[in-house]
Amino acid sequence: MKLGTTNLDGGKDALFGHNDRMIHAQTTRAFESWVLTSRTPVWVVVGIVLKVLLVLGLPLAGPFAHVGAYVLLTLWALGGARRAIEALTLSWLLTFLNPGIYSLAAQSDLLRWIVIAAAFVSVVVSALRNRFSIPASLVWLLAFSGVSAFLAVAVSYAPDVSLFKLVSFTLGAGTILWGFHLTAHEASYWRTWFLVLLAVVVFVSLPLIAMPLGYVRNNRGFQGILNHPQAYGTFLGVLSAWLTIMLFERRLWGIFPWTLLAAALASLFLTQSRTGAVAAVGAPLLCVAWNILRRPGVMRRGMTLLVRLSPVLIVAVIVILLNVQTIQRSIESFILKGRTGRAVAEAFHASRGDVIQESWANFQEHPITGIGFGVASDPRKFHVKRDSVLNLPVGASVEKGFLFSAVLEEVGILGFALFVGLIASILWPTFRSKTAMAPLALALGALLVNVGESLFFALGGAGLLVWLLFGAARAMTNEEPPWKR
Repeated sequence: MKLGTTNLDGGKDALFGHNDRMIHAQTTRAFESWVLTSRTPVWVVVGIVLKVLLVLGLPLAGPFAHVGAYVLLTLWALGGARRAIEALTLSWLLTFLNPGIYSLAAQSDLLRWIVIAAAFVSVVVSALRNRFSIPASLVWLLAFSGVSAFLAVAVSYAPDVSLFKLVSFTLGAGTILWGFHLTAHEASYWRTWFLVLLAVVVFVSLPLIAMPLGYVRNNRGFQGILNHPQAYGTFLGVLSAWLTIMLFERRLWGIFPWTLLAAALASLFLTQSRTGAVAAVGAPLLCVAWNILRRPGVMRRGMTLLVRLSPVLIVAVIVILLNVQTIQRSIESFILKGRTGRAVAEAFHASRGDVIQESWANFQEHPITGIGFGVASDPRKFHVKRDSVLNLPVGASVEKGFLFSAVLEEVGILGFALFVGLIASILWPTFRSKTAMAPLALALGALLVNVGESLFFALGGAGLLVWLLFGAARAMTNEEPPWKR
């Protein structure tokens, strides 16, 4: 009897043990979907969340703490290539914090360049310690910068400013490209890093939708915890496009990624950032078009899916037709940023058309050499901040409405040819047929935000994020596509 009881208890234990394992497996899978990726340990995700929250929380203590955060990032950047990229990402976030919430240090302009310099040193040391190699895109970058420097000395009306901007651009962009090249084997980590960054920024910003603090910049566009609706729109637009394609490819599953995408797109609409909207819509559409061209079988599967979704699409079309006027007013309000009584063409001309026209006129006047890298179209509007001791340029912001017209204006056809080579070398790995669509969406989104505003060369500002996303896209091409898993 005792033996029988023991056997019965053993069977019972075995049964409950099997059920426990099933419950544990289901719980683990659900949790993994909540932390966005199934191949990253939970402690890694928690570590990334804590890093981002530290950068968001520490500056709340005031300007001194804001400086302290930069110091911590500088020290962190010295810890190797991966930490260098992390520090650069967090320094972008630290630089763009909402001034209505944070009291920011006046030394931010200098401190962010110290972080970039530390990251550069760290990446070079990492390259020397390991097998020394550089990506082809870095060679193109150096070629473009060398020719642009020669042209700047020859034709720029402010050659010292042109050279200063070229050195800072090359240092920042080169560090990012090289750093991601050295950490390309950690593609899954970078996917998790930027997904967690998106999630934390979006959900921390979400309560500000109902508060004046979320609209400090112009009382109209939603800026969240960042300092400008345009900056937040750029961030949301590119990463939303990337997240959309990852969900489309079934790289992610569960309710959390879909909730994140919905919150990000809603926030993007409230920013009134047309640049971000172009990236969010344009990048996925271009990815799908490219995928159809490179894999004909996708067309058949797409048509099958379309047939299955036809009832939902029919209902959606009916709803749109019944509310067409309301939808039209909402779209016009978004495009015109709340200003009524103006044509779309007039709104574009007022916001970007004039600066593009100035750039094009300068290019036509100096088609071969341009007018000089990083200088304003109109010298009278070019204001340079200089160091009080050495009289060196430390800042000279310019507004250029469209990346390609800006490049033609500044470096002419000679520099533009090398610029096209640089862009091609950055994007080429993401277009390879064996690569998944998600890295391509990220790279195209980062490029498309330059359609309405030239951010590509602004490494001291929003351009830093653009280059980080370029580098991440290149690194993530090394990740195994979902259909091969």
